[in-house]
Amino acid sequence: MHTLEFSNAKVVRSAHSGGVTALDLDPTEQRYLLAGAADASVAIYDTQQPSTAEALGAAQAAQTSAAAAAALTGARAPRASVQAAVAAANAEHSEHAALLSIGKQAPGAHKYSVSAVAWYPVDSGLFVSGGYDSEVKVWDANCAAVVHTFSLSARVYTAAMSPIATAHCSVAVGSGDTQVQLCDIVSGAFTHTLSGHRAAVWALHWSPSSEWQLVTGGCDGQLRLWDIRRPGPLHIFDQHDTQQQHEQRRQQQQQQQQQQQQEAAAQPGGGERRQDVQQPAAARATQRQGSAGRQRGLQRSGSAGGANSAPAAGAGGGSERMFLPDKVTKYSTAHAGPITGVVPTLDGLSWVSAGTDDRLRLWDAATYRHALVHYPTAYNRAQRGRQLAVSDDSSTLFFPSGSVLQMYAVGSGGLLRTLAGGHFDTINCCRWNGAAQELYSGGDDCNIVVWAPAPERVTAEREAWQRGNSDGDAWSD
Repeated sequence: MHTLEFSNAKVVRSAHSGGVTALDLDPTEQRYLLAGAADASVAIYDTQQPSTAEALGAAQAAQTSAAAAAALTGARAPRASVQAAVAAANAEHSEHAALLSIGKQAPGAHKYSVSAVAWYPVDSGLFVSGGYDSEVKVWDANCAAVVHTFSLSARVYTAAMSPIATAHCSVAVGSGDTQVQLCDIVSGAFTHTLSGHRAAVWALHWSPSSEWQLVTGGCDGQLRLWDIRRPGPLHIFDQHDTQQQHEQRRQQQQQQQQQQQQEAAAQPGGGERRQDVQQPAAARATQRQGSAGRQRGLQRSGSAGGANSAPAAGAGGGSERMFLPDKVTKYSTAHAGPITGVVPTLDGLSWVSAGTDDRLRLWDAATYRHALVHYPTAYNRAQRGRQLAVSDDSSTLFFPSGSVLQMYAVGSGGLLRTLAGGHFDTINCCRWNGAAQELYSGGDDCNIVVWAPAPERVTAEREAWQRGNSDGDAWSD
């Protein structure tokens, strides 16, 4: 994986005349690559089976006509693929044209830029797309027809389906109206609204370990964890809430309690006082908050614990605080700027978020705390969401930064490699294929680029493995 480079053995013939904005790989076979673009088009590519000469000819004709149309209208013409030019020198390279391409003129297609695409996790015969026309569309991949359309009140920036869901078929949608909508593709209706963000939601991702949990990132710098069975957030990630601070806070509380106990023991007749001192500081703070809330006439529901009690109504306004852990408020932020991407590690142990403050942050999925891992040179000036990717062994993070892709070690933050030379323009999205050990990226130059391990390194590793395997004892009857 650490030997990834620009592949000259496989070329994806892009069917898009606008920047590629979103990618998704089908989870069942890890074969079909779904792409959405700024020209309102959606296309599907077979990453395993090369296209026929007839299909390649049709793709070339489509690219020629798109370039001619751009010249007539004054629009920016699609840039020629660097990968195609490099691969032409390799006689054994394979080319992969679109199996299915849905343009702006197709019945039921998006009118404006497609910002999100997602496969139905169970079957590659169904997929979902969202666009700047404020619509989320459910497609039948076999006949390229729209099955259902969800109309929202603002631009759709991101959409996703849970890869492990068995009890629901919900599509989580982040848009410009600050609310996260859950669309049920079975009933064709909106089932939930998750309110709390104070700006547009650019990024979201379902948990790989719970079909009910969802993490969203907004332009308000907040990263929220939701359980879709309840209206309020389970947690709001705080960049200042670290494991180190937690230990220091715990030690300070213990020292204060010991000091108060010593002072109370030194006072004559302080029996009641000693009982009050022995009460944990967190419990006394909870009691003070509860009495203050009753004086203000606030209505509270659930148990005295507050942090784990289920709400009776929505999580808006002042009632949101009571569902959050201590030291966390509804104004806590994960980044000092809009959050452009969020992705979990596939083992479910961590989350990674990216923001326009040029920061990548690693979060512990169990404690929700900031892990304080530094990822150097994480340049990010995105004006919309960007897709991050994590390898299937949860060790490597792929981060689009300008026109290059940066590979980081998730646990340590070390910069492993910078993938450059594949795109002329900004990279918007990337997707890792664990089965083929390939990385796919899409950019504003309208191209989809394949990154693969260096052939020489793969051959050397294979030969080393074969030599090591041949050194074993040969047993016979």
